[in-house]
Amino acid sequence: MIKNIFTKSNTHESYLSNEQSRKKAINAITNQKGVIVNFDSVYAVIADGIATDKNNQFGYKYHSDYLIRKVKSKIDESMNPEQIRQELSLRGTPAMLLDPHYITSHNIVDLSRVPDDLEKFLTNPSLWTSTFGNVAFLRFPVVDSAIEFIPNYFLSSDETGLFAQIFTFSGHDLAYTFQKEIESSLQRKYYNLVLPIIAVTSANFHGDKEIITKNQAVNYWKANIKELPVLLHNKSDFRIGSYPIFSITNDGFVLIREGNLELKVFEKLFKNHIPFSIDKNLKKRVHDTIDISDEYLDYIEKIQEPKKRYVAFGNMTKGTTIAKLNEILKNLEDF
Repeated sequence: MIKNIFTKSNTHESYLSNEQSRKKAINAITNQKGVIVNFDSVYAVIADGIATDKNNQFGYKYHSDYLIRKVKSKIDESMNPEQIRQELSLRGTPAMLLDPHYITSHNIVDLSRVPDDLEKFLTNPSLWTSTFGNVAFLRFPVVDSAIEFIPNYFLSSDETGLFAQIFTFSGHDLAYTFQKEIESSLQRKYYNLVLPIIAVTSANFHGDKEIITKNQAVNYWKANIKELPVLLHNKSDFRIGSYPIFSITNDGFVLIREGNLELKVFEKLFKNHIPFSIDKNLKKRVHDTIDISDEYLDYIEKIQEPKKRYVAFGNMTKGTTIAKLNEILKNLEDF
């Protein structure tokens, strides 16, 4: 049993499965704090991606942009303002934790910069989630007008235009419930909100490995407890590392970073569904991968129905047995 190691009433340590603890986390997020959460394989920092901030001394417009930079920076009291500014500048671009249907319904994807055979995929949120939900981050091209809805710190660019990166926990019941609870809280907080964007990034200092153990997470939490008052663990035994990242290019879906799944998973399960290749400069994983048997992959490969395939992908990373998965799929209602 986990006990709150701090006596202050605004700090809390528990499990993601605890409904009251999720409410405390959501309360922290809506009050412009971040939280640390373990989603099966890695600890992440999540925060309100929309809130603006006029009070920080370094001029960052959005609160979570500044918050994420701060909690990932190794800042100490001996640093002068210029040294702190330099340390804050090291933070990479966070991802949006968001349901794809928000992206498709508002025509955020720049379809002029993707192959024609991907248009159906990128305009169909069910197909999107059945392929990438709870499996991988997806970096995709966005239209220029997206800056009206997406804070600039989520955007990157190259010579072709703007990009954003998205993840959804669709397919993982508990994590997805938490995601939807946060989205709902943001919709209540902001009038006429178009995209209830949740900022998400790995919970570690810049240059350090991703955090995958409870002790590491507690130490990181202690160092950032003012900005991250809530820590939620997961009872899952997986401690593997972050998710893969795919990017959409003229060649289709390109794996640009390894993650907690072996390449054989994508080679086998994507080959008949989406154009898929591996970037020649592929970023290697820093932790082990989840061990998924060929038998399990063969089972999933035969699934054609979108919802069943989507649920199977979600359960693949949770250690569900084939027998149990077969039972789950038999009890599913149709879309």
